[in-house]
Amino acid sequence: MTKPVVGDAMTNPATGHAITKPMAGDAMTKPATGHAITKPMAGDAMSHTITSQSTKTKPAAARAMTQKPVGHAATPLERRCRLLLHAYPADYRAHRGDEIVATLLDSAGPHRTVPPLGDVLDVLGHALRRRMAAFDLHLGVPLAAPWALALAAGLSAFAWWRIEPVIPTTGPLAYAAWLSALAGWVLLRPGAARALIGVAIAATLATALLAVFVPPERPPVWVIMSLTGLGCIALAGYRPPTLESRFNVLAATVAVIVACGVVSPPAPGYYQPVLARIGAVVAAGVLATAVVALHRRRSGQSARLPIMARLLLALPATWLGPIDAIAWHLPLDDLTAARFGRLAHVVLATCLVLCVIGWFGQGGRARRAGGREEHSRAPFSKERLAGVGVGSAAGYAAFASFNAWPPHTIAAVCVLLLMAALVRARPCMPVAVLWACGTAVGCWAVGVYSNNWSTVGWDSPTKTVVLASMLTLVPSSVIGFAAVRPGARRLPGVVAGGWIAYLTLPALIAWGPLLWALAAMIVLQGLAEVRRAAHDRHADALIE
Repeated sequence: MTKPVVGDAMTNPATGHAITKPMAGDAMTKPATGHAITKPMAGDAMSHTITSQSTKTKPAAARAMTQKPVGHAATPLERRCRLLLHAYPADYRAHRGDEIVATLLDSAGPHRTVPPLGDVLDVLGHALRRRMAAFDLHLGVPLAAPWALALAAGLSAFAWWRIEPVIPTTGPLAYAAWLSALAGWVLLRPGAARALIGVAIAATLATALLAVFVPPERPPVWVIMSLTGLGCIALAGYRPPTLESRFNVLAATVAVIVACGVVSPPAPGYYQPVLARIGAVVAAGVLATAVVALHRRRSGQSARLPIMARLLLALPATWLGPIDAIAWHLPLDDLTAARFGRLAHVVLATCLVLCVIGWFGQGGRARRAGGREEHSRAPFSKERLAGVGVGSAAGYAAFASFNAWPPHTIAAVCVLLLMAALVRARPCMPVAVLWACGTAVGCWAVGVYSNNWSTVGWDSPTKTVVLASMLTLVPSSVIGFAAVRPGARRLPGVVAGGWIAYLTLPALIAWGPLLWALAAMIVLQGLAEVRRAAHDRHADALIE
């Protein structure tokens, strides 16, 4: 085969269309959509090309050209490009998928079997933004970003000031990075400020790795998780700050430091009671901003975005741990106090926050659709929900088979299978296998964590299995959330809610203020859904 000269015509084997190889910087026309594509000079980025073209309105003629003919055999490149489409929401994938694949094929060239790494990262980033947009998170993140940085910097300054002199760890590496990120926010240009936030996130994650090579231990996992979560919010929502915003963030950081110093006990330690008290300070800040958002709503202003921002801040804030029922001598029996520890608190808090965000996002999508039913409900189809229940039961049962089968474990497996049966659908096997593997691995990780990071020779297998049962809050929350959607069966949600109450309500006094507020929001949202459903039934009866 003769190699064509630059500017000559050649055939693209991936699509079968005739194309012209242009000079660097020249324009060419994409056969699948008719859009003009510019081949960049060496070193130029192509990420903007893919997202900008894939978000344009695709004409009917272009959609017809992207339909695969009968007997069409996809190339390895096309198969891998279509695999990337699963990162998008189902409705967006159905509407724009062919155009995105065509753009990827044209930008990859005829001799590649995998899409370029830059294009892959661009598609994944765009897909993440589309999923965030489904819940209005893309609007709430910029509002939450400055306060996330203030919380991270304040927590770092207090831990370095009061705790590190007593309990040395590798934490100062991360704490110094967060204070540098705060200084960058206040003093530096946007590019340098964002870079310092990214460095702070990396330094936080590096503290755990550094503890392997140096004598000091790492900070608690919950501190690392909370700082990383707050940093991700600050980085994702960064916008060039105004002068007022710079002073507000600096003042908020000082307020967090002072408040932590006031409530901290005279003998500080990382875990108890300092960590829980720091969490109470962060929770108070989140709740105060939520009160401001509700005041805006009462005064007739929109409070949707402020509330969404506070929910985002609440997610890493709840990871700082609950009230320790044993250390604080709360009136709980030993089994309940041991079962509802930090793991249960983090799992419950995460599920509550995500459910509230999902409900708010569901309401926003309904308003944008003018009350019409949504186009796609694939993530909550009956088959997938049944697969969630069956897979979780199988994974937890497999973990218990290697340890112990106390009555609590038998009840957990039976409840998961009952929820799956009440869905009344054949389980989706890929979903069931995925949840079974994830549940088994998660239970094993809980066992390793609760047994001083030991992988074998656990002292109390029964206690470990009971503690791992708190992971069943995750599938129960998924099934319960799906049950409140319009047209869904309510009975699986009733069973899921009852199981969640059985696991968590005995330790209600150890929840802490932020979890109480989140639970109240869920109850209020549920009552609103019931009233809305009753109003719809009454309106239908009047029409008939």
